[in-house]
Amino acid sequence: GFYLQAMGNHLDTVSQWPPPDFAEPSKEDVLVFSDSYGFCKEIMEQAPPGRLGVTNVQTRHASKYPTKDVKNLVKMHPWDMIIFGLGIDPPDENTVDGLHKHQFDVVMVLLTILQVIADDATRCKRLAIITADAFADEKEFHEDNGISGICNCTLFGMANTGRQEIQSPIQYIDTEWALRSENTKYIVAELFRHSSFGYNTVRILNKGRFVLRQVPSKPYELGPDFVCPDDGIIGISGGN
Repeated sequence: GFYLQAMGNHLDTVSQWPPPDFAEPSKEDVLVFSDSYGFCKEIMEQAPPGRLGVTNVQTRHASKYPTKDVKNLVKMHPWDMIIFGLGIDPPDENTVDGLHKHQFDVVMVLLTILQVIADDATRCKRLAIITADAFADEKEFHEDNGISGICNCTLFGMANTGRQEIQSPIQYIDTEWALRSENTKYIVAELFRHSSFGYNTVRILNKGRFVLRQVPSKPYELGPDFVCPDDGIIGISGGN
């Protein structure tokens, strides 16, 4: 039927196919675990007009979320999207102990969210995890921030693990501390564009959008055997 319609309208004088959908987009109910620097606040302010329905924005520090409270927040409503922005905040202290405490506080909140969704997928249709400069490779950034600059990098591995454990799509977005307010709309686009949500890991920077895509592994699996050199240094890194 589609083919015959196109043949009868070969000059495209009648209409286009498929016909455009002029229906109003449905409102979305959103739960936000907000950062303290205003990223999530700007995201909600710049959300597309008419797209937000029921919203619940939590502004507590990561250490102030008892497990019971997190479970109640996720279970209280069938959320269309949960935005996890606690991974944006750095630790209070740039020390090993301060880093470990902050990592534990942030990870436990996200772990509880994932556990609730794993038990009941109707509680959340989409989960977004946002960090700031977790993928930064600029020398100046690491000299200025020290170990605190990589404190929330564990959320990237946790997001990938979560993708294997829950049915809801997970979108990991990394941005930068210096992101200009006018560029927040690109983070908003990642969150509300259903067709690409959860398919890629992205970095939203002032200079553009960078995508980490999944690629076939066969070309690398069939590569030549690695020959260990006689001298030099072998670096071994860990993580998720």
